[in-house]
Amino acid sequence: MMENFWNKNVKRVKIGIWVIIIAFFALLFHQNQDFFLASQSLQLNLYFKTFSLPEVVNLFLFLMCFLAGLLFAAYFIFFDRFKLKKINKKLTSNINTHLEKISSLEKELETLKPLDSMPYDEAVTLSAEIKKPSGESSEKE
Repeated sequence: MMENFWNKNVKRVKIGIWVIIIAFFALLFHQNQDFFLASQSLQLNLYFKTFSLPEVVNLFLFLMCFLAGLLFAAYFIFFDRFKLKKINKKLTSNINTHLEKISSLEKELETLKPLDSMPYDEAVTLSAEIKKPSGESSEKE
């Protein structure tokens, strides 16, 4: 009950935080419309050649840099995930080989045990019982 209440509150807090972040960016854009909607041309001047891009709105440049950062971060996240999957498969196969080895050793141990051996508890209970000779009767005279 308490855990369900906690999860609902955490979801509400997350939604609230995202609303605040989006509102902050909307306010930033609204207050700086002149800058974001202005057009600029990017140039790269190497001493032997000059490269220039056509005029582009600054907002487009910011969005392109943001998307490039997301792609860059996603690349490393997926790289780590695939690396962890490979490690997980290796460890799982290692566990399976060890379990097979354990089961084979247990089978070998069962074949090496003598047939008349009993577990310790059974041997103790049998020796503790008082055995009567076969000629005596159990009734009192």
